[in-house]
Amino acid sequence: MHAGLISGLVGEERSAQAARLAEQCSSDTSASVSIRDDLSDAGEDEFARAVRALLEHDVFRHDAALLCLAARRGRRGIRKHLQEHVLGPLLERGDEFGALSVGLTLSDARSRDAHFAALEALMADGDDAGISALARAAAWWQLPAGHELERRFAGAGKTSQVALLRRTADGARFAWKIPTTDADEGREELERLVQRSREWLRLDLCTGEAAMAPDGRSMLQPWVAGRTLAACQDDDGFMDTPEHPMRQQLVDLLRRIVAARRAVSGLSALNLLHDGERWQVIDSGVVRLLPNVLEAWCRQERDTAYQWIRGHTGWEGAVKRLLADVRAGLHLPPLIPLRWQLIRLRRRLVGRPDFI
Repeated sequence: MHAGLISGLVGEERSAQAARLAEQCSSDTSASVSIRDDLSDAGEDEFARAVRALLEHDVFRHDAALLCLAARRGRRGIRKHLQEHVLGPLLERGDEFGALSVGLTLSDARSRDAHFAALEALMADGDDAGISALARAAAWWQLPAGHELERRFAGAGKTSQVALLRRTADGARFAWKIPTTDADEGREELERLVQRSREWLRLDLCTGEAAMAPDGRSMLQPWVAGRTLAACQDDDGFMDTPEHPMRQQLVDLLRRIVAARRAVSGLSALNLLHDGERWQVIDSGVVRLLPNVLEAWCRQERDTAYQWIRGHTGWEGAVKRLLADVRAGLHLPPLIPLRWQLIRLRRRLVGRPDFI
């Protein structure tokens, strides 16, 4: 047993303690067993803090038994962290990680607990065939007929995990989005995304429409190969160059949205991809129809500035200049309606950036 393990992982020095344990486990695999034993006896709060500290290190992120313990005992926040940040890239490493991922989508607590208890027993026995069978039996989605799996994990979001499929008839590729929960809200969110994709197509923001898969619970969306806005700006700084073709395309895209009296929320720097020829939207929030172009612009400018500047150091000046160019081509009246002036004042008072 590792004396003081739990106290070391929940105190101020938990990162340093986790690093020391990671180094020890890299050379002594039996140490992982002792760590799991100690974690099993920890209280809920201690367990949560200790697991988060351990999962900062690959030696623990790749430990299927530890992840199973975390999934079984952890609170919703721990399970969500495993879904969004840990398990996806590991799905190609073995069926035990696939079985873990399936278990995390189960919304019924009893079913989920039974699944992880069975998985722990199978891993303890080294029953690889049983683990594979458990993963298949628990999966509540079905691979669409006429498609083959090209990549088990191609990305993840807050509400779905993405796999890459290839249609056998013509080789067309699709993003297969599987909800992170088997509850109705997962399916309903994908249905809303299908509706939004039709709006993107009408606005020429993408080249293909999404559709629900035959199982009625997952979704198929034409695959877009390219680089995200975040990658393009960080690598090339194209938004700082007014004559850059990609920048002008981005200006035109935003003008097209606003000219149609629409405002597309949630256009983050990860939801816009450049496929080598044009920008395409692959995800967004609500698409609103506004009474006039000015209303649409006020909403779109505010949301776009917030989405692109948040979390991107050094983008503020480039984004403000780009949005000024968008506005210049819309021929808007010089005066902003009173209610938008009040919104601007409120945002200043609470310390949020103003781009109206």
